[in-house]
Amino acid sequence: MRHAPVIALILLPIMAQADRMIFTPKGTKLRADQVQLDTFFEGGRSAHRVTYLGLGLGESFDFELTEWARGRDPSRVSLDFSYNFLVPIADLSPGLSVGVQDAFDQMELGRGFYVAVTWKLNNVDPVNADTPLELSIGAGTGRFRGAFVNARFPISNEFRLVTEHDSREIAAGFELVPNRHLRARYFVRANKNYASLSFSARF
Repeated sequence: MRHAPVIALILLPIMAQADRMIFTPKGTKLRADQVQLDTFFEGGRSAHRVTYLGLGLGESFDFELTEWARGRDPSRVSLDFSYNFLVPIADLSPGLSVGVQDAFDQMELGRGFYVAVTWKLNNVDPVNADTPLELSIGAGTGRFRGAFVNARFPISNEFRLVTEHDSREIAAGFELVPNRHLRARYFVRANKNYASLSFSARF
């Protein structure tokens, strides 16, 4: 879609990004004053790209503009939406979100409705006190085909291990966070290599 970047810029003030581990959702959300751009690149002959663009809307709602492209084929654009019932409190109580990914049914895996619960644990370690361990479980329809799970294991505030199982494939890798605005990832899913870069800013 040639006009996808223009559409993204027009919609930016009203869009939001549902919080994800890699591709599977979590029972959390981004701040209402945070803008984030996430781009994933797949290596190999069948390389494709997935881009997420959004910002938080209020204290409970998330919307997400998603663009998916493979090779020279025209890109496709869809929308993710979630509602956050509970915010996770580290070492005390989990977060709870319900939502839909690919509401327009344009992506490779198709539309999926879900519910996700996230726990944040071990927030007392002096090495990674700002980045607690995260564990999420959830279930959904369509693209999720039942249950999914994801987790983040902080080695330090700047280096974390990430993994997920979306009911189809396992993805695992690591992320580097040099500062609060940037995040780089490398992971493997279904014997395919992915790299991603994320930029976020508050207004």
